[in-house]
Amino acid sequence: PVWPARLHRLAQVMDDFKREGAANHIVYRIKQGKRSADEIDRLGSTFKEMAKRIENQMEELKQSDELRRELIANVSHDLRTPLATLQGYIETLLIKGSQYTEEERRGYLEIAIKHCQRLSKLVSELLELAKLDSSEMRVNFEPFSLPELVQDVVQKFKLRAEEKHIEIISNLEDELPFVNADIALVERALENLIENAIRFTPIDGTITIKLSLKKDILAQISDTGPGIPKEELPHIFKRFYHADRSRKGTEGHWGLGLAITQKIIELHQGSIHVTSSPGAGTSFTFSLPVFHPA
Repeated sequence: PVWPARLHRLAQVMDDFKREGAANHIVYRIKQGKRSADEIDRLGSTFKEMAKRIENQMEELKQSDELRRELIANVSHDLRTPLATLQGYIETLLIKGSQYTEEERRGYLEIAIKHCQRLSKLVSELLELAKLDSSEMRVNFEPFSLPELVQDVVQKFKLRAEEKHIEIISNLEDELPFVNADIALVERALENLIENAIRFTPIDGTITIKLSLKKDILAQISDTGPGIPKEELPHIFKRFYHADRSRKGTEGHWGLGLAITQKIIELHQGSIHVTSSPGAGTSFTFSLPVFHPA
């Protein structure tokens, strides 16, 4: 009889998958021929689809595990470096503090404080990103004026920009509609992008913030910094991506700011893009939904 033979072949295919885990092998082994499909064929087809889905899920888990390992390695490195430096300066002051002048001791303590601040910022960003990644994260949507929020955020960075002789230009369209978003999260995203722009913009440079209305409201933050090489652009939103030394800041990496910003925009069903080229500055553009009254 044909049925036992076909069932035997299907069982053999299942055993092969169990042993080798290769869904592509299953596609090759099961054939319907010219006859019409019956229950055994449907069973074989269902098994092939299930096997392919399992294989895809296993590959996703593998990639996720590799990303997790990379993230842990980068976090460990970025925690270890300032901790080691901090420990070194404190031990030096404990052992040889009496040999230094008051000014020298103060200099050591100021360096130690800077490393404490760096560690505090890193830990805060890790906690913030973990919260954004959590399934329990809730976005509090409400209508508000994005131009007003931009002006408030720019005011926070006015002194820091003036210290570097950087001009911040706000180019905001008149009578923009309200956005429907979480004002605290959007404020955080703007702070990250403007802080990033100030860090990379040279003295006497310019930062331009532009708001415009398309289907959604678009916010663009542009700087006159050194730009980003083309090969690095696909990676800058990755957590702890280590960029080219001519572009990166004092932390030695892009850190978590851009990853946090991207996650915030994604939680609003928006998107964020970057355009840049060496020597021509960088622009980040993200979208937010317009508020439509019921």
